[in-house]
Amino acid sequence: MNEGNDFINSLVEDAADTKPTGFNIASRSRLVILFLTVYLSLIIATIGLRSDWHYQVSQLSYSIEIALSIILIFFAGIASVRFSVPRAIGRSPAVFLPFLVVVLGIVIWQLGGVSLDALIVSLTTPSLSYISFGVIAGAIPTASFLMWQMSQGSPTQLRFAGSLALLSASSCGHFLMRTVGQAENFADVLVWCYSPIVMLTILGLIFGQKLLKW
Repeated sequence: MNEGNDFINSLVEDAADTKPTGFNIASRSRLVILFLTVYLSLIIATIGLRSDWHYQVSQLSYSIEIALSIILIFFAGIASVRFSVPRAIGRSPAVFLPFLVVVLGIVIWQLGGVSLDALIVSLTTPSLSYISFGVIAGAIPTASFLMWQMSQGSPTQLRFAGSLALLSASSCGHFLMRTVGQAENFADVLVWCYSPIVMLTILGLIFGQKLLKW
């Protein structure tokens, strides 16, 4: 009996010495901003801007596309960290981010003047799949970082948090491919560069519960 009491007392002492680490949303958010800024800057500095960047940035369609990509990168990244603690979805402005994804697609389609014929040609040209692989490759570092960040907290909205992380990451890949890469036309952008954002965001929604389970 005494041995049992001694064992219980030792467990109590161990528990008393354990200090839970806090998850500071503000500092984590700043870390996300720093990581994303440094990561994107390093890739662009290493590879260099696309040769026609100065011309492209003067075009309304390209400028809006890039601006929306940046918004999705940083806002979804910060939102994923904010959902690393118990939080209600309905009270967060992050619920509007998926609508921005739709707006981005419409901008590429409408302002880019994508025709049905051009879409068919792009869809039937599998050699352009390297663009999607580039988007995914550019997304992996951000996805890994954000998933690690969220694993340090205690997220409850696992599916939504997972979709936000992959939305930010895939937007990083899209931004990089549109900044350092050079697609032939907006049909190729819509099919091979934009579609990975949609697919990866959906994958985050489906597998977020498994990836972030704690």
